[in-house]
Amino acid sequence: MARVSRQWVVALEKGQTEGLEVGRLMRVLDALDASLMIRDDTEPDR
Repeated sequence: MARVSRQWVVALEKGQTEGLEVGRLMRVLDALDASLMIRDDTEPDR
């Protein structure tokens, strides 16, 4: 499936993963047939 450990998924759910592990996160999302949208809602500098 996503080739990540159950321990890593639990840590992800708790917000306790080290750094941004995009590869692992993308594999989990793919295994769940889910997607992720990232956007910047801050107002631009004037």
